[in-house]
Parts: sequence; structure tokens; C-alpha cells
Amino acid sequence: MKKNVMMRVASALLVAVLLTTCSISGTFAKYVTEDAGADQARVAKWGVELQVAGTLYGEKYEDGVSSKPTASTNADDFSVAVDAHGGKIVAPGTLNDNGLAIQLNGTPEVDGLVTMTVEYENIYLNVGTYGIMVEVPAGAVTEENFEALIAAGLYTSDGAATPTYTVVATGATFGSSTKYYTLEDKVTLSEIYYPVEYKLVGATGQAAYNDGYTQALTTDTLEGAVDAMANGWTVAVAKATTAGKTTATWTKGFKANDDLANEIKLSDADLCWKWDIENDASECAIGYDTAGNCCKADTIIAHLQAGDVNVVKVNGTTATAPVAAAADQLNDYHLVTSFDVNINVAQVD
Repeated sequence: MKKNVMMRVASALLVAVLLTTCSISGTFAKYVTEDAGADQARVAKWGVELQVAGTLYGEKYEDGVSSKPTASTNADDFSVAVDAHGGKIVAPGTLNDNGLAIQLNGTPEVDGLVTMTVEYENIYLNVGTYGIMVEVPAGAVTEENFEALIAAGLYTSDGAATPTYTVVATGATFGSSTKYYTLEDKVTLSEIYYPVEYKLVGATGQAAYNDGYTQALTTDTLEGAVDAMANGWTVAVAKATTAGKTTATWTKGFKANDDLANEIKLSDADLCWKWDIENDASECAIGYDTAGNCCKADTIIAHLQAGDVNVVKVNGTTATAPVAAAADQLNDYHLVTSFDVNINVAQVD
């Protein structure tokens, strides 16, 4: 009896062991599929370095041919200085060979577009004969010398606030109470005179403007320098001139990883200028129609700036006040030079 009980207990333990073994086997025998992923990104580099620095013009200039704008407070240092009205000025014998510096560098990792808008204007005296009408002192014109003075050039005035002067014709009757005038500082220009000459220094690929200043007659070198800055760019807005000031906008694109200094070609571009002072007739004669004309043209420009109503332009037998720049640069003169540049660099899709 006891033996049967033992057998039954042993059988029960065997069954329990077998069931536990099946349970453990089920725990370790299963299908497993596993995957993992990771990624990381950084911001694409921009790294565009853009700077427009420096100054073109000044209120005071040091003595000497190589005078430049200066911040000195010693009046003895200056040969050119503004009056109480202030502002910045240029004059014969002044220059700035440091100029306005433009830096555009970097290698961005995105496509982009450079947009450059420039407004500029230059001083000029247009083609024609100019002079200063000066009244002959009372009693200096007599009936005896009247014909000789007519041959030398004698004028009368209509007496208006802005007068028209008329040449006294040969055979005219002498008038003892008539006011007579002569044309002084006469200058005849066969081409437009630009006294302030510009050059663009150091811009990659713009070697034509690195060889020094060019002759100021006929060619507006400021416009040439501006065009050189935008060499190879697309004209986004055509040039438009109003009251002597020209505005134009250009664009140039670049691709990711382009070197902007080489692609855009504005790095190290320095805009410089000078207004030569002429010391003798031989220097004045260079490039002009008659000896002395360039010096006298400077004098006419200075009289116009002073608001001298006696400055005239000769038109055949009459002489009238020259016409300032208005809608374009086809009028007689312009008395301001300026340069304003805005450069924008932006990413594009």
C-alpha cells in the first residue's frame, strides 16, 4: 500500500517537471525582429562677410597736391575748408586715394543672390562757350574807342533779374548812358568736362580701373567705375537719371560653395577720386581744345557754385545763364558729386 502511494507521488512529480519544461521552452523560443536608426544635421553655413566702409569726401583738406580729407583741427593744416554753411566739398588740388572700401567674402553653403543698387552723380560743364559778364566802368567806353571795343567783344544787357546779353553789332550807335559789358574768363569746351576723376582700385577682374586716373574730358569716370563694379552682372533696373543723379540696380547669383570674392568680384574694391590742380598753361593744354581752358572751366564751375548771376553761356549773338541739370545730364552743368551704394546678399530657393 505504501509502495503504491510512493509510485503515485513520483508520477505526479514527473508530470510537474514535464509541464515546467514546456513552459520554459515557450519563454525562450520566439521570433524577434529589431531595427534602429539615427541621424544628425547642422545648419548650412552662411559666412557672408559684407562691409562698406570709409568716406569719400571731407570738410577740410590738408595743404599740398596730395591733400586728403582730414580730421585735423589745426586751421593752418588746411588749404581747402568749408565755410559756416557746412557740408562736404571738393576743389582743385583735393583727392582721396583711400576712398570707399567694399568687402564681400565668404563661401556660403546655399545658393544666393547679390543685389547692388547705386546712386551716383558727378560734376560737369557741358559743351559750349562760357564766361563771366563784367560791366565796363562808367566812362571807359567812349565814342572814340567804341568801334575798337566792339571788335574785341562788347555786350549790352536787357536789365532783367537774370539778364540776356546781346553782342553789340558793328556799326551800332554809341550810347553815352548805355551800360556795356565784356565777357571775361572765356572758355570754350568741345567736349563735356568732368573735373573730378574716379577710379576703382583692387576689385578682382577690374584691372582696367587699376592703372590710375583717366582723363576727365568727355568720359565720366565715376560712371565707368560704377560699371566696372557691376561687370558681368545682370541689369535688374535700367539706368535712370533725374536732376543729374543716376540710379541703377544690378544682380548676380552664386551657387552653394562658390567663393564670393572670385564669383562676385567685389572684394577689396576701393573707389577713389581726385581733382587735379593745374599750375601752368602747358598742363592745362593737355587734352583740351586751347591752352588754359581746363583751368578756366574750373573757375566757371566755382562761380556757378557761388551763385554768380553774371556767369553766362554764349549762344551765337546772345549770352544767357547756363541751365542746371534737371531731367538728365544734357543740360549745361552740374555741381554735385556723390556715390551711394546698397548691397544685399540673400539666400534663394
